[in-house]
Amino acid sequence: MAAHWIWRLGLGIFILVATAGVPPAKADDWPKPAEWDGKSPLKGPNGAEFYKLNSIRSALLKLVGEEFYEHVILEWDLYQYIIATDDTIFVTGCKPHACSSEEVTTVVQGRTITVCVYHEFIPATQQPPPWPTERL
Repeated sequence: MAAHWIWRLGLGIFILVATAGVPPAKADDWPKPAEWDGKSPLKGPNGAEFYKLNSIRSALLKLVGEEFYEHVILEWDLYQYIIATDDTIFVTGCKPHACSSEEVTTVVQGRTITVCVYHEFIPATQQPPPWPTERL
């Protein structure tokens, strides 16, 4: 009978050790619109960077690939303040020295992410189009 009790104690300790070795699940860092509205993508809630949140980075890598993520989304870093509604976040940036002709906007709606790119190809023989405010 003592052997049965010792076996149960040993089994209980093994389970405790095995459970202690399992790392806790990562917190979901998907951005909440209310927390990001009016914030800079480079300094959001708790100093977070929007495009470096694990969930956003992962979704963007699946959607556009690593090269686009690094060379457009991260390098076109002249960001406007984030506009957010109840369930949608708009993050807009542009290529340095080319804000009138090269822009990228990331739209997050619920758990869906979309990337919109505006890029003008201007032949060398033509004049550039008017600035966005002049087009209005």
